[in-house]
Amino acid sequence: MSIEIPTALRQALRDYQRDAIRGMQKYISAFDGKDAHAGLVQMPTGSGKTGVIATLARCETRPGAVIVIAPRIGIREQLVRHIDKRFFEHAKVDLGLLRRKVIELDDGGQQPGTLNQVVVVTTVQLLTSIQKRNAKFWNELRKQAVLVLFDEGHYEPAPVWSHVVRSFSCPRIIFTATAFRDDFNTFDIDPSHVFRYSFHQARRERYVRDVQLHPARPVQSPIHFTEEVLDAYDRFFKGPPENRADRPRVIIRCDRPDEIRQISSAVRQRGRSVIGIHETFRDDVNAGEFHPRRSWRHILDSSIQTS
Repeated sequence: MSIEIPTALRQALRDYQRDAIRGMQKYISAFDGKDAHAGLVQMPTGSGKTGVIATLARCETRPGAVIVIAPRIGIREQLVRHIDKRFFEHAKVDLGLLRRKVIELDDGGQQPGTLNQVVVVTTVQLLTSIQKRNAKFWNELRKQAVLVLFDEGHYEPAPVWSHVVRSFSCPRIIFTATAFRDDFNTFDIDPSHVFRYSFHQARRERYVRDVQLHPARPVQSPIHFTEEVLDAYDRFFKGPPENRADRPRVIIRCDRPDEIRQISSAVRQRGRSVIGIHETFRDDVNAGEFHPRRSWRHILDSSIQTS
């Protein structure tokens, strides 16, 4: 087996995480470069998918590079933190037992040096740029890669993304929280190497919380949408005062930076505190806008977060 997991780490993993890793070990062992298909791991958000990625990435023993791909900068930065130290420190695993070092690739002109025994964490957009503009480095990445791990595969992938992932001739594993309709076609998944751990299993085994769905009519106006969200917040939580430190927070997921700003403005007009978070924002306390890498301890005094 090319994945050798220290005993302390194996014991720290949950049963289904070990099952996912065993399934992907079988996929890696059976991988045929002449008929190269990808493996798939589907686990719900919050169930420890990143732990599986971190273990596979740091415990791969074959010479060469492990490439971890994220769809966005914020996810890349989170993956670097967890794969480098955070997951293993939380699991109380000695980092000295892990041979591979972690490199964050955030610049297409960056030359990380030798790719042997490293984990390269980057975004699919940057790989696409490297493929087009730095053929020498791109070919070196493809040549040295022994394993590719693509996180957050449930983001609807552009065709060029799947082309970049499929261009690696080594084993490729797609990780997703929601196995959507295009997973198998877009990334050429091998149905015999799929691991699924459902939300219902995770909820039943008390690894994730239950979710209550409250249907609402669709609205186009950010102002009307904000009014509905705030009215629902007051209904569910009895309108706690803004100065109460333990009041519930709301996260609003937006498609674009301009939508974040529109909704933030509408929230402020209702006299509520709000912050906007996006990877294109610069930290601006007066505007209430922050880049994701800013320390959360400085901004958690807001009641509603939009990102």
